[in-house]
Amino acid sequence: MSLADRLLGDPDRSSAAALRRGLGLARRSGAELWEVRALRRLALIDLDAGPVLLGALGDRRAAVRRAAAFGLSALPPRPAWCAPLEQAWRAESTEEGRIRLGLALARHGGPVSVLREGLAADHSRVLQTCGGPRQPTAALDQASPVLRFDLAWGDGEALDSLRARRLGQIDGDDARAAQAIWALAVLGHPDDLPVLRRLFSEAGRRGEHGLLIALGLHGDPRHQETLVEALESTRVDPGRGFAWRRLAATGLGQLGLVSAGRVLSRALTQEALEFEGRPGAGLGIQYPVRTNLLVALGEVGDLRAAPLLVGYLGNTHGSALGGFYLPAAEALLRLGPAAIPEVEAGLRGAPELLVANGVGVLGALGRDVAGWINDPRPQVADVARRVVAQRPPPRPATGLGRTSSG
Repeated sequence: MSLADRLLGDPDRSSAAALRRGLGLARRSGAELWEVRALRRLALIDLDAGPVLLGALGDRRAAVRRAAAFGLSALPPRPAWCAPLEQAWRAESTEEGRIRLGLALARHGGPVSVLREGLAADHSRVLQTCGGPRQPTAALDQASPVLRFDLAWGDGEALDSLRARRLGQIDGDDARAAQAIWALAVLGHPDDLPVLRRLFSEAGRRGEHGLLIALGLHGDPRHQETLVEALESTRVDPGRGFAWRRLAATGLGQLGLVSAGRVLSRALTQEALEFEGRPGAGLGIQYPVRTNLLVALGEVGDLRAAPLLVGYLGNTHGSALGGFYLPAAEALLRLGPAAIPEVEAGLRGAPELLVANGVGVLGALGRDVAGWINDPRPQVADVARRVVAQRPPPRPATGLGRTSSG
């Protein structure tokens, strides 16, 4: 805990006025965890928190934007908020951010069907690469964003009643109980933190895996400590360790704290040096944990990791799933247009295959790559031609803020 965190006090015990005063200090001092907690708490105790939360939607930090979206989804419906929420939804490049913003939009009157379609399109997007069109998310072992969105939506039921009903469904130790825990966690209510901590401490081996998933779904930044411990744990057997690191990486990405960037970057190196290629992943085929680590770097929005991610764009044979260039590309897409300068810098003097995949990423980020069509390297020119030929039209206006239908 930083000095600023100690000075600001526990957000769960602070008044709305104290939280409002503390937000400015937290932003100036870099107390990201406190700021995220304060935004998540503010909406639960202050019905007039809307303007503060709307203002935080434009923050450069993924966790802050998600906290603001959670807060707005917890407030009573205000159709007038659909317009700024739609703007933020369109600008958001991370998957978890799109889910949280989509939920807030739905709560305030946005059409649920359009939001589902948008999340499904995000998850199935196609990238032009040196090997042809590829779907970067195909190798990810994550629940689809539409499924998580629908769990949180709850058919429009009020947050408090939905939460109370799901709290009553988590008893037992079977698969249905695990699903109920995820359904509770995805609501993101801060008061469920002790519930999830207790369940994690009591869980058996299979239950631990399900609870690691739940910690990421819940989104409370205080879960970061548990997830980092799981990511770096050396006290579990190899097979269990592979599962822990994979799930913890995804969970850290869902929390979205910039401070996780260094942890994830360090884990990438450690995974390659100490774990990959060793027994313990089952059936002789190891799931490449670095896939989850790479995508998580995009989810936390740490631009400092962009050069590392660009370097992976040339990795086509590093895993049983065909290399790491696709998860690296997906991570760069989740960093959004702010990563364009880093991608362009990383292509200078790079091998042909890496440059070709980088051109595909630049095109997907909205950069005009027509200048690469005349590149003397065949793979680079080919990708550029396909990007230019298949450039999708601009997203049509959906009228998310102009309807209350679901």
